[in-house]
Amino acid sequence: AERSMVSHLTGSLLLAFQLLSVNVAMIAPLLMILIEFRAWRGDPAARELLPKVGLLATKTLLLGGLIGFLHGWLLWNDDYQALILATGSRWVFTIAEFGFSFVLVLAVWIFAARASRKLIERPASRPSWGFWIRGLLLFAAGTNLIYHFPVFFEIISVLRQQPIPDEPLTSAEFRALIAHPTVVSRTLHVVLAAIATTGAMVAWMAQRRFNKTEGSLRQAWHRWYRRGLHAVLGATSLQFFVGFWVALQLPRSKANTLTGGSDEALIVIGLAAVAITALLHAAIRGILEREKATYGTATALWLIGAVYSMSWISLLTR
Repeated sequence: AERSMVSHLTGSLLLAFQLLSVNVAMIAPLLMILIEFRAWRGDPAARELLPKVGLLATKTLLLGGLIGFLHGWLLWNDDYQALILATGSRWVFTIAEFGFSFVLVLAVWIFAARASRKLIERPASRPSWGFWIRGLLLFAAGTNLIYHFPVFFEIISVLRQQPIPDEPLTSAEFRALIAHPTVVSRTLHVVLAAIATTGAMVAWMAQRRFNKTEGSLRQAWHRWYRRGLHAVLGATSLQFFVGFWVALQLPRSKANTLTGGSDEALIVIGLAAVAITALLHAAIRGILEREKATYGTATALWLIGAVYSMSWISLLTR
């Protein structure tokens, strides 16, 4: 029992940090398109925020990959190997797509930093051709990560609930699994969590800059602070409905674990409820603030607590 508790603690910590990292890495590239568009429209805070989010996307993608490798190494056994091999060559493409996305995000961050400096030195009113190229690369990087990582690993989760096929999945069988309700609901759950996580990071960064600036720039940072909190509030509110959908797809034995079959699960669910309630409270209080920015850090911290709780629940129902 003691070994199981330590194993769950280690696994949930790794999974939580991996999820936080990959969540930001998936949505930050897409967010950069909006940020640069706002920068071209004359938003002074967006011009500073653009390279910061680009650096954050690069770091979190690299960190998420490293933690994912470590987590996979700790979980590796014959059964897990059989599950991976059941997907055919798609696991190779998944690793290759990670490298592809990393190269795209790294390149765009470098070019976006240069564009940001130029906009600060010489503001312009219309996007340049470089904006459209960077936007295309960012869209490819973000959607590529969303398609290959949540979808791929949720298919692995579905395969764990049934006998492992003797032969690798055909393309038709793999596409059928993409449309499986469990895969769709959990992928949507991950995307909403990614939006909330990235929103919390933006609110936190904007709060820091807000407290160090004055005048019109201060107000511009306040707008990004509230936008980040709106993303947290909207995505987390939708999670109540998506979470219910995810729970409906659980096998009966796993559902029983969450509804009274395990004292450990009930404790974690209670802590998750506290974390999510506090998260929503902090986001709403932050949005209602006028000429202040004091809840961004609290929102980010409570979100980390909620993700950690969800990671523990994920391990309990694995």
